[in-house]
Amino acid sequence: MSRFLVERAEFANTPPLLATLEIALDGESGAEEHALGVLFGFIRNQGDGWTQALNYLTRYLDDALSTGEDPSNLADPDVFFLMLARQLGIRTAEMHRALAEHGGDHPDFAPEPLGSEDIAEWRDDLADAATQMLSRLERERPSLPTQTRDLADRVLTLRDELFERILRLIPDTVEAQKTRYHGDFHLGQVLVVQNDFFIIDFEGEPARPLAARRRKGPPLRDVAGMIRSFDYAAVAAVRELAEARPAAEPRMMQLAEAWRQRAVDGFRAAYRKTMRGCAAYPASKKQAREMTAFFILEKAVYEVSYELANRPGWVDIPIKGILGILAKTERGERAGRD
Repeated sequence: MSRFLVERAEFANTPPLLATLEIALDGESGAEEHALGVLFGFIRNQGDGWTQALNYLTRYLDDALSTGEDPSNLADPDVFFLMLARQLGIRTAEMHRALAEHGGDHPDFAPEPLGSEDIAEWRDDLADAATQMLSRLERERPSLPTQTRDLADRVLTLRDELFERILRLIPDTVEAQKTRYHGDFHLGQVLVVQNDFFIIDFEGEPARPLAARRRKGPPLRDVAGMIRSFDYAAVAAVRELAEARPAAEPRMMQLAEAWRQRAVDGFRAAYRKTMRGCAAYPASKKQAREMTAFFILEKAVYEVSYELANRPGWVDIPIKGILGILAKTERGERAGRD
């Protein structure tokens, strides 16, 4: 991925690949090369996007609480959630365009048509993941904190609605192409370099098999991953400050949600504008919105299972993400009927 982006697609916003240490092993089809190590060029940076987002947001919330002013009067409009969020949307789209437009004669990177069978497979996979997630949530519900247990009960009660959304949220056909994409995209996978970003770590989700990480798919999965990362950043900042100021937590959550919405809106608007005309992006704005919502739901379902296994105290974050998607799509359907 790195070699293709830098050497073939001339994508400037990722560290250059300098060298690899490889081993050749006998496989079913002959010798297979495997990378044991890689050496990348050093990029002087100010830390990753996750650290920068938390640092900014904790200052933003602390200033708002200390002064009692409307936070829109406190934040420079050119800071992370506006200018930098938009810049991240631009760089994300440029990465996706590079992967979509420079691999025509390279079998590992050549775009492929997106068919109805792909969408059926995504639905089936998400339905299976949701079934496993709900079973685990029900099994571990008694050990969860009271507020999280209430959220879990709401999701369990909305089981039928969840599976209905999985079937109906994305259309049967989408006019777009499948390409390679990042596969594990979040704020921790971008380096802040002055007022710009460099994208790193293209190996995909480590828990997935290598073949699955190399499969082509819709780049909007990366967009969904970044949107979920903004959700996590907002909650993480509030939790950090709430340890010392628990009484202010409701107000901080309100302010953090306003920050998150502005950051996501800026990121998505810049991404859409930069992707305009790219065959990997749905030609229909409606289909692009629906696909993004589907993949946000897919990501949140995965996160619930991950958090139950690794950080049960954080499982309320993706549960709220699922409930938000269900509520938003329900409002959209009612508006359509009206």
